[in-house]
Amino acid sequence: MMETTLYLKKCLCGCEKLYFGKTIQNINKYKGSGKDWVVHLKEHNMGYDDLFTYKFKNKEICSWFAIQFSLQNDIRKNKKYFNLKLENGRDGFIEGQSRKQETKDKISKKLKGKKKKPMSEETKQKLSIINKGKKMKEETKRKLSILNSGKNHPQYGKKKNVKKTFCAFCNKSYDNGNYIKNNHFNGFCLFK
Repeated sequence: MMETTLYLKKCLCGCEKLYFGKTIQNINKYKGSGKDWVVHLKEHNMGYDDLFTYKFKNKEICSWFAIQFSLQNDIRKNKKYFNLKLENGRDGFIEGQSRKQETKDKISKKLKGKKKKPMSEETKQKLSIINKGKKMKEETKRKLSILNSGKNHPQYGKKKNVKKTFCAFCNKSYDNGNYIKNNHFNGFCLFK
């Protein structure tokens, strides 16, 4: 099982500011990834000091400690900390915490018009191998069926491309080619 390390770092430039975070990397080489923290370290180039590091093998205990520390020290609003969001010991985002509309708009604007890179053949092969043999649950099938029925169906409202077939003898047109085949054979027309 992988160890998660929670740490508290202090900038050595004399500002006395702190950064609380988590990593699964080597703590001796890891500087931290907070946006403001990284910019501050680059600007002052004075380094940092680890005030404490705690290693956890149990994710629940790690998460509990990170949330408790974040809330007790109010790291998001406290001017002593560089943290922009609460730390949860997992991904830095606490459940129930919502983004501001301004942030959502920025993300939306940045992603609009961007196309995803096409998958390489190698990636397609790997995904094919991974997904072979997987069976969908009946409940999932039912939900997908409901989701793709009626107006939600991709073909809803689209006209089908139907070729009209004409009889060479009687000059009648039929949308269904099978009707012509059944009533016309060997150059003989039943309706002639």
